[in-house]
Amino acid sequence: MSAKDQIPGTTPQALFEEFSWVPAQQRGENYELLSDARDIAAGAAITLKMVERAELDTEHDDAPLLSKYHSGALMRMVIASMNLLRDRIDQRFESMNDADQLEQGSRA
Repeated sequence: MSAKDQIPGTTPQALFEEFSWVPAQQRGENYELLSDARDIAAGAAITLKMVERAELDTEHDDAPLLSKYHSGALMRMVIASMNLLRDRIDQRFESMNDADQLEQGSRA
């Protein structure tokens, strides 16, 4: 429906939809964590490949892809990302354990 075909007094539906690996009706309670973990892992892998490439370039006297400073910054970003991911997973485990303990307590 174009803007001129819009029914007066109604709000047009947005064309943008957030990207998702899985259709909304198929997502479980861990979907957000799994989606974030996948994106972080993919980004970390690409970043580490770039840093490795920069190191290999310097061994052959080629112009480096990255400076030492930028390689270090990317490595620190990967480390921080992995730590944040670990913390989110730990929080999810804790909430799962808390829910389990509440369920066991209600049965007693």
